[in-house]
This record gives sequence, C-alpha cells and structure tokens, in this order.
Amino acid sequence: MLKILIVDDAESDRVSYVRYLQSDSERPYCIIEAETLEEGLELWRSQQPDVVLLDINLPDGDGLEFLEEIGIESPTNKLPVIMLTGEGDERIAVRAMKLGAMDYVVKGDVTAKSLLTFIAQVHENNLLLKQLRRSQLQQTVIASMALHIRRSHTFEDVSNTIVQEIRSFLVADRVIIYRFNPDMSGEIVAESVISPWDSSLNAQIEDTCFQGNLGGEYQKGKVFAAHDIYEANLTECHIQLLERFQVKANLVAPILLNGMNTLWGLLIVHQCDAPRQWHEEDIQLLQQLSIHLAISLYQAELYQNLESLNASLEEKVQERTQEIQLQAQMLEQINDAVISTAMDGTILTWNIGSEKLYGYESHEAIGQNISMLYLTEDLPLLQSSVLIPLLEKGTHEVELRNRTKSGNILYINLRLSLVRDEMENPIRVIGCSNDISDRKQAELELRRSEGRFRQLFESDVVGTLSADLQGQITDANDLFLDMLGYTRQELESGLIRWNEITPPEYVAADFYAMSHLLEYGTITPWEKQYSRKDGSRVSVLIGAVLLTDSDDQTICIAVDISDRKRAEQKLQQLNQELETKVAERTQELAQVNSLQSAILGSTSYSIISTDLNGIIQTCNPSVERMLGYSPSELIGNTPEIIHDRQEVIDRAAELTEELKQDIPVGFEVFIAKSRRNLVNEQEWTYIRKDGSRFPVSLSVTALKDDNDQIIGFLGIANDISDRKEAEIALIESETKFRRLVEGINDLIWSTDKNGAFSYLSPQFQTLFGLEVNEWIGKKFTDLVHPDDLDGLISAYKQSIRSQQKTSNIEFRHLHQNGDYIWVSINTTPIINSEGIVIGGHGILADISDRKQAEVQLQKINEELLRATKLKDEFLANMSHELRTPLNSILGMSESLKDEILGSLNEKQLKAIGIVESSGEHLLSLINDILDLSKISSGMMELNTESVSVKNLCDSSLVFVRQQAFQKKVQLNSNIPKNINKINVEERRIRQVLINLLTNAVKFTPSEGQVNLLVAVGGGDTWQGEATIPQYIKLMNSPMIVFQIVDTGIGIAPKDLQRLFQPFVQVSSSLNRQYEGTGLGLALVKQIVELHGGQVMAESKIGKGSSFSVALPYDISQSSAPESTTVSTTLEPTFRRYLSQLNCQLNWNK
Repeated sequence: MLKILIVDDAESDRVSYVRYLQSDSERPYCIIEAETLEEGLELWRSQQPDVVLLDINLPDGDGLEFLEEIGIESPTNKLPVIMLTGEGDERIAVRAMKLGAMDYVVKGDVTAKSLLTFIAQVHENNLLLKQLRRSQLQQTVIASMALHIRRSHTFEDVSNTIVQEIRSFLVADRVIIYRFNPDMSGEIVAESVISPWDSSLNAQIEDTCFQGNLGGEYQKGKVFAAHDIYEANLTECHIQLLERFQVKANLVAPILLNGMNTLWGLLIVHQCDAPRQWHEEDIQLLQQLSIHLAISLYQAELYQNLESLNASLEEKVQERTQEIQLQAQMLEQINDAVISTAMDGTILTWNIGSEKLYGYESHEAIGQNISMLYLTEDLPLLQSSVLIPLLEKGTHEVELRNRTKSGNILYINLRLSLVRDEMENPIRVIGCSNDISDRKQAELELRRSEGRFRQLFESDVVGTLSADLQGQITDANDLFLDMLGYTRQELESGLIRWNEITPPEYVAADFYAMSHLLEYGTITPWEKQYSRKDGSRVSVLIGAVLLTDSDDQTICIAVDISDRKRAEQKLQQLNQELETKVAERTQELAQVNSLQSAILGSTSYSIISTDLNGIIQTCNPSVERMLGYSPSELIGNTPEIIHDRQEVIDRAAELTEELKQDIPVGFEVFIAKSRRNLVNEQEWTYIRKDGSRFPVSLSVTALKDDNDQIIGFLGIANDISDRKEAEIALIESETKFRRLVEGINDLIWSTDKNGAFSYLSPQFQTLFGLEVNEWIGKKFTDLVHPDDLDGLISAYKQSIRSQQKTSNIEFRHLHQNGDYIWVSINTTPIINSEGIVIGGHGILADISDRKQAEVQLQKINEELLRATKLKDEFLANMSHELRTPLNSILGMSESLKDEILGSLNEKQLKAIGIVESSGEHLLSLINDILDLSKISSGMMELNTESVSVKNLCDSSLVFVRQQAFQKKVQLNSNIPKNINKINVEERRIRQVLINLLTNAVKFTPSEGQVNLLVAVGGGDTWQGEATIPQYIKLMNSPMIVFQIVDTGIGIAPKDLQRLFQPFVQVSSSLNRQYEGTGLGLALVKQIVELHGGQVMAESKIGKGSSFSVALPYDISQSSAPESTTVSTTLEPTFRRYLSQLNCQLNWNK
C-alpha cells in the first residue's frame, strides 16, 4: 500500500486529490492530510510517506521551506515530492527542483489520470534512487574490503574488519566467521556483536546435524537465508543451536577454497531481536565478501609458501649437486660402442658394447658398410656432417640417428677420431658411440619446459631487475620498465637507481633487507613502493637473491600487487615445474623398476613366477585380490593348488595328442608349450581360497637368463568371467532376435546398395510362396507390379539420397501363383561408419485385407451419399407441404382469438389456445428438424457479424424471464465489463442460449435458481465467474465461455453421453412430465460446432446441471474485467411488461 502525504490548506483541493487517488482500482493508498507546514513536517518525520503532494502556499510558510527542512534530513538530493501551485511560475519551479522536488504541477492541470501518473513516476524514481544508493554503498564496502585484503598479510586482521563492516552495513545484531575442523565441528574465529547480545567468539560448536551431511548444500556454494528460524524447515538440533545464541533470523554464506572445491567455513549474519526479511542485495553482499575471505586465506597461505621458498631452493641446489656427481659415476660405468672402419665405411672392428647397443654380433657386422646402421634419409649426413668435418679437424663429435638390428631407432653421441699413416694420409676412422635416446627425449622435454618458462617470462607476468647494493639497476625486463614508466634507453644510460626511485619511508626497509641478505643469504619478500617517472607510485612485492660468488650483485623480482593473484599462480606453476624437473632427475635410474612395480601392483592381471620345478617364487598383489590367498600362502606351493585337478588331467591328454609326446599330469601341463617356445595361452578354471570357481585366460612364458637358458616360468592370468557372461548373453540375444524375426507375421528384409536381397526372413515364403534361397542376390524390382515400379524406385532412391527412413510405401508384390498382393513397406538406409549408404533394410506387411475393406468402404460411402440426398429432397418437400397448412391454422387461430370473426366464450377461447399452442409446437419441431438436416448435409451457411456479448445475453434472458417468473425461479447473470464483441451469427447463438436457458428453467423446481455466467481467457487464466471445465483449459487457446448453471433435478452420469443425440430424452418419465422433442440440445451442439466451438455438460442428480458453450474469442483488446450480477427479482409492474413483451416475441416464427 502506497502512503501519500497531502500538505495543502485548501480543503477542496485535498478532497479532489483524495477522490482521484481512490479512483485507482489497481493500487490501494494510505492517505495522510496536513493543512500547515509544521503539521506536514511532523507527519513527514513520523509517518515516512512514499510520496508528498505539497502546496507552494501554506498558512505558516511555503512549500519551499518544507523542501529545505526535509532536504537537510535526507541522504540524497532528490525527494519524493510533487510541488503544487495555483499558477505556473518558472522561477518557483526551478527553485523547487533545485531543492529536491521530483515534479512540479499546476493545480488547474491536475486530473485523476495525470495525478496517478505523476505519483507512480515519482514513487518509481524514488525506489530506483534508494536501490542505487544501497548498491553504491555496497560496492564501496566491497571495494574497501578488497583493498584491505590486498594490504593485509594476516587473515585475522581481514576477518575482524569484514565482520565489523558487514554488521554495520546490514545493521545486524551479530556477524561471525565460523571455521570447520576436519570432523565438521567448528570454532567461531571472528565476531562483531552489539549489546545486549552475548558474544560467541572462540566458541566451540558441535553441530551433529551438520556433521552428519558433511556440509550439505554449502559444499556446492549455496547461500542459506532464514527469515524466521522457526519457519525455515530447520532440524530440531539446529534450532536449539541457534536458540543458544539468541538467534531469530540468520543469513549464511559458505567460504570455499580451491575453486569451489573445499568448504573452509561459513560467514554468518544473526538478527537476534526479531525475525528479519533478508533481501537479495544482502545475499549478494555476503556472497561477494565470502569470496574475498577465501582470497585472503589463499593469500596468507601463499605468503607462508614464499617465506619457505628460499630455504627450499637452497636445499634442492645441494641435492642436485650430489645427483650430478652420482650421474657422473654412473656414466663412467656405461659400456660405449667402439667401432673402427676403413675410409670407405667398411667395418673393421666391433666391440661388446656395439653388440649390446645395436644387436649385431661381431661376425655379422665386420665387413659390412657402416651405412647399415643409418636410416636411408640420413645417409647424406655421413658426407656433410661426419666425413667432411672429420677430415678437416681430425676429430669430430656429432649426434645422429642409428638403427638397430631389430629395426629400432635410437639416438647416439658419436665421437670420431681419424687415424693417419706416416704420410698423414687418412687410413681408418675410430668411432665411440653411446645411446643418448633417453637424453634426447629429456632434452626435448627440457626444450618444451624452457619454452613454457620463456613464454611465461616474456608474457610480462612479473617485473625482473638486476641491481647492486649501491642502488644501480643494471638490467630490467620490459614489464618492470613499463611498471615505472621508463624506457630501455634511460635504463641503459644509468638514469634509474633503485634507491632514488624508492620513496624515503621505504629506504630503511630496503637497506635492512640488503644487510639481511648479505648476512644470511636469504630474505623474506617485502612490500614497498616505487616512484614512477610521472611522480605517481606503484606498490610492489619485492623478492631478492644474492648472485653466487658475489657480495654485491642481486637479482630481484617485483610483483605488482594489484595483479598479485595471477602472478602468484604463475609463480606456483613455475615452482611445480621446477620440482618436477628435480624429481625426474632424482628418479632417473630407478624409473624402470618403479614403473614395473607400479604396473605389477596396479594391474588387474594375476602374475605368478615359478622356478623350473614349478615352485611359486613371487606373485603380485592382484593374486590375493583375485584368489583370496596371501603371498605367503602361495609362495613355496605349486600352481596346482589353484587349479581343477580333472581339468589338468584332461589338458594333459590333449597336449599328448597335440605334441605327439607323452605329457605327464602335473606342472608340465602348464609349461609344456612354453618350454618348446610355442604360444601358450589357454582358458582354465581357477579355484579361490573359499572354493568358488571362475574362468581365466592364462598365458605362460619361459623366463630366460643372459645365456638364453630357461630359469623359470611366468604365468599371467586374466579373469574372463565378464567376457564369458557377455558371450552367453550374446548367444541368448541372437537366439531371441531370430525367434522374434521368424515369429512375426511381417517380412524382414535387407538389400545391398544395388537393391539385391541380402536377407529375407522365413515369412517371404509364407506370404508369396517363393523360396528364400532362390531370391538371395536377386533384385527386388523383379517382384514389383510394372505399374508400381517407377514410384517404388523413386521412393527408394529418395530414401538413399536423404539417408532418411521412408514409411508406408504401398505397391503390388508378385505371388508364386502369378497373382499380385498389395503390400506396404518401411525402408531405412544402412549407413557405414564413413556416412556412405551401403544398402537398406525394412519391414514388409500384407495389406490385401485393408485394401479390400477400403473398396467396401468406398461403396458404402457412395450409398450413404445417395441416401442423404434423397433425405434432403424429402425434408425440403415435407417442409413446404407441412408449413403451408400449419401457417393457415396458426393464422386462423390468431384471428379467432382476436375475435375478428366474432366473439367467443371462455371455453372456445381455451380450445383455440390449445390449437394455437399445438400448431406452434409442431412448427418449432419442423424448424428444428430442418436446421439439423441443413447442418448435417453441410447446407447451412453462417452469416457472422460483430455482436455485443451483453446484448446477446440480455436478449436471450428476455425470452425465458416470463417462464422463470411463473415457476418462481430466480434468473441471474454475470458478465465481465469491457468485454470484446464476438464474431458469430447472432440469431443462431441466441437460439443456442435460449434453448439452454429454457431447458434450465423447465427442469428447475420452484424457488430454484438459473445463472447465466460469462468468462473469457485461455489455459489457466480466466476472467469472469464461470467455472471452466478442464477440457477447455487444456485447449489452451483464447475462448469465451457461456455457462448456464441451474439447481434443477440433475442428470444421471449414464445419461450424459446421450444428451446431444437427436430425438433422445434421457428418461421416458421426463418425456411424460416435460414436453419436448429431444432436438434442442442436438441443434445446440451442431450450431456451436459450426462456429468452431465446443459444448459440454456436467450434472449431479438432485444438485443441478451446468452447460458450458466455448467459442473462439479475440482477447487481445479486452480490458481488466469487472463483473456485475443481475437478479430477476423484479417489481410487479416490470414483470407485467416483460410478460407482455415475451408474448409478442416468437423467435420460431
């Protein structure tokens, strides 16, 4: 409700304004009136109105004084005041607007519409200004917090500031920060609370409900707002916890770390004095500040990491030095390949290292050309990169690619020496090669890593500079120069000194840092400011290291704190890459063993090794997971402990026959093939420790020493239970599908891309008497009736081109006896993985019976059309023959009643009345029959026009009011105001309404009611008092509904379905009690449907009936409706008038 303060000493003006406001049907107002300036100011302060209507002239002052007074108290320069004056004065208007008035109006121009418009605009503008002020204050708070976080290094300082600012801004009773422990209990680590509410700082919270769901929706970042804790659907234990801290309403935002993954704690606002309605702005503020808290936590953690970085790097340098020394010792133990060749490349000597490196025995290599070790595409390098430099210098070292005997490619470091004779002629080349493939791979990774590092450095993430302790900056990157606004020329000219660009208040901290660096070798990064070239300052975080073997030169990193987050992330990434490189170097020798251990430990295969006698020596962890035996239970036993004895016996017999050699039952069964260097992979049944069995695929390999002697065997087994089950399921599925295909009556077929059959189900022979095997490979076009062939081929090609399914193609198919059978097919293209159509498949159904039925149906329709034509001709003739004598009878009856031919006594008049009534009833019956006939034959044409709904309803009610008055039935109507006109044939829709109203009055007992209700709308939105049937709502289109509701005798449910059938009355007893032909409702239904509408009936025995007529309606121009109810409880004089009018009107004539 809008509160309006009117300050005006003219009572007539105030009365007008009040009347204008009360005419607004869309919005209620609370109106406060004042006659004087003092009274107006008092009401302004006490009532806080939404809008003020202020007269310029007041008994004790003027409106401008009012504006000055309230302007002092208002936080904004715009006030919700409309200044009113008797005459237009631009000077007063300008002063009023400067003092804060939002509008200025001359009283003579004020109308109800303009006043409501002015008030709405001023109120809306005032709301927008309030929202803007709150948004600005909120952004100020957030910006202040962000700046505080940026300047502060401790989370405690940030958290205490945030809770204080939030409590002050939201005017709350308490704000806390709640931190979770690992078990989801928690502690209140920061608080701001006002008196008289208790402090909860450092309180330990054991919320069992919260611990049960591990944070619940807070883990997903959801904010919880409880306007009243007793109506927020909280658990009992949660309510008790809040009552402990005197809370009536609370607002909770989660504090999430690591990209919304970790729930650190909660930021909570408490209202303790009363429930409170939290606004969306409150929730947004809390969400944003919870994010800033998470940033502060992350920033504090990064500062701790930076402090330990220097010590960590120094330790890693020492470790790296030891690793390099260890690698040097390892390199001394490596056997290089030493090869000597003649000058034409013929190999002369070949050592053991060469055999190990290349795989060639010495007898295989000596005498061959050295080019056999090179790739074809690398042969030109022998001349340009090897021989020419060697001949020039006598020695040469180069890295090349070589190929081993097995075809593997490896990289070598080749060190060459040229051997000369006494005449200094070259006679031989000696080469020493070692495999550097691993190093090449490491160098590739290093180049990639250095590329990433260089890209990071060149992306200007941090400012970097080199400086001495006297203040001279000797080098710097572009980012540092851009940060300070200097050019590289100025740097190279020696114009930039760090002590000169450092503000005086930071110089002492810099020199302390330098002395600490000299004494201890490290220094914790510190914050400072630099003076830019233009005189402004930039805040940076400085880290410095002293160069090795120098007591003067330093390398410094300067991070612009305004971009700290991105810089810290890059620094962390750089640190991780550095640690990765160190770890890779550290584990270089143990890598292979670690990889093997990891594979053996993580694989799902069970791996068992035995000695020559079959005694288990080792097994991987998967064995215990697969079999249930611990390693200690298996080691020392033979594999027969986990095998089916009978299966071993059967396998021994199979191997004896396969290998043509007696294989004894026992361990030899498992390793016979492996001992003979044959592939040995077999399916077996393993037996678990608990006795259960499962199938495995077991591969057995012989283990050999360096002399190619077998020293044991290795068995690798894979559990194939899932595969076996899948094979069984596949067989069952194929069987089921085949039975399905062969069991249905329709034919399943497929063709290749040329239209030749590739599959036909057995129904092919059943339907057409043709052998399936004879037609596989033949084209389907050979079986199609010639007249249908072109259309079928066209449809098939269209399906292939569009790669879409084609349905219900009908054609005639050849039968074995020479006849053709009507069939219908659905075809779908078969498309391979490359999107190319390679054929088609589908279903064919016999539709011969349907085609015969269609022919029969066509004949029946022709007979019906002929019969309908005869009926129409008969009715037309009967209409003429019956109407002519009836009109004569009715005309003579009317003349006799009017005593034109002489006076009549009461008995004669009564007889004439019976004749006239019977004639009119018969004429009405004939008219109804003819109307039904016209509609059924499609001969009735509607002459639609724009019709007033109210006039249509009123004129229909006139016809039944006399009948209702005589039966003492109350007749009511309810029609929405401002309803659109409808486009119908007025006479026909009036006929519908009168029929329904007449029936309602006829079957409603004395003292009952009949209501005519109108509603407009669509879907679930309607205007008017009619009860809309669900069926009409589901139509979901604009409709107008005429609803006739009575309190009559009602209709049984079984009779509702027959209501609209011609010549049907639901009960023979009613037929005797109430006259009627049974044509009225049938005619109603036909007329309504001709208008594109629907008619429905609902009824309960003894309760009454409701008939709803729904017609299309253009709702676009309708105004907001107001309904009126009209009762037919009429004055006696008006009743007599209606009675006379009803007797004069006869719409059947």
